[in-house]
Amino acid sequence: MTHLCVTSWVPSTSTHSEAKQHRRGLAREGRAAHCSNIMAFGISGSGGGGTGGGGGLQRVARVLATADGVAHAALFALFAWRTVTGSGFRIIQSMFALAAALGFAAGVAGSMLIRYGGRTKLRTLGLYCVAASTTLAGALLVMANWSGD
Repeated sequence: MTHLCVTSWVPSTSTHSEAKQHRRGLAREGRAAHCSNIMAFGISGSGGGGTGGGGGLQRVARVLATADGVAHAALFALFAWRTVTGSGFRIIQSMFALAAALGFAAGVAGSMLIRYGGRTKLRTLGLYCVAASTTLAGALLVMANWSGD
């Protein structure tokens, strides 16, 4: 973690307690110590392991998987409603509902693989699952527009 102070820089190798001591020293000297922590991807560490941390790409992919899950749930509800009410072709609408459910499952599986995959190929497979699920959500959104009432 890099600590940015208005009056000086604290090296990125310093710990949080060293940065606190630096701010206290500035306060004792009467200088303004307006400090904030800056977390930059790559500087703060790559994370990993089973804690759910991870680097920037893994965090963004998990956030994307969450938003993707919401989109798949909404699309599933839309296509299921169209199947039940009989608007459009029921068989096609039910296939789209099934695709939305599979996309939701792929997004959840991808998010879990990213979170618990560690530094293995499973995490990469999780990234591919999230990407495929997002692509499917985009295609289903287009099909929802074309196959609507």
